Amino acid sequence: MIQVLQKSRVPALNRCLTILELLQQKPHSVSEVVSQTGMPRSTVYVVVDEMIRQGLIRQKSDGRLQLWMRLVEFGDSALQSFEIRDKVEPHIVALQKSISGVGVFYGEFEAGKGWCVMKKLPTGPMPPEFEGMNVGPLPLGTSALGKCLMAYQPDRVQRRLIDRLDFENPLTVKSITSVEGMISELENIRNRGFAVNNEEWRLGVVAVAAPVTDHDGALIGAVSVASTSAFFADGERLDLVVEKVRNCALSINLGL
Repeated sequence: MIQVLQKSRVPALNRCLTILELLQQKPHSVSEVVSQTGMPRSTVYVVVDEMIRQGLIRQKSDGRLQLWMRLVEFGDSALQSFEIRDKVEPHIVALQKSISGVGVFYGEFEAGKGWCVMKKLPTGPMPPEFEGMNVGPLPLGTSALGKCLMAYQPDRVQRRLIDRLDFENPLTVKSITSVEGMISELENIRNRGFAVNNEEWRLGVVAVAAPVTDHDGALIGAVSVASTSAFFADGERLDLVVEKVRNCALSINLGL
């Protein structure tokens, strides 16, 4: 159950955000929103009605609620406002041009979550493996970007994030399925300086990520390259991509 925060100077806004967070996972019926949030049914109806009126959510033909277009507008505006975007984008574009047929992504850690804030996909028809590689929240425990961002958090933050991961329902047969395994994985990422998603998010998809830090070594974000497992089957190609991703992260650092 997603709990509504009890202490808030603006309870209605807090309830709205709680519903948005729930619908971010998947569409829900009003009854499911009531049961998942614990809010009174009358309150849910009032808040949902206003959110629909404002274009934040809509009710589908089957009665379930889903996120809607007003949020897309807000998201686009928010992404455009990132000050670092202009400094990062040239390096991301150059990285993609240097490796044919891959997707390149940039992510940051904010408000307790990992976010993909920039993506550059190959031109032309998209391979099915690229479906779902979107700007927005990152799966911390299964994506290269997410693991990289998590690996460079302070110990207390890292442990809190690990405790939130669902190890009982792995996304693929290659996903990490224990707290101990994730702790070891994050330690390895710190030691070698890059993260690898070896088909842990989706079978057939492999990605490499490296941290972007400031001049004092503090984490700013992470950059990654993703493609098919067939693309990365050649060990020498994997090593080359790792080198290019790490060099890209370093070039972003030097340009800040």
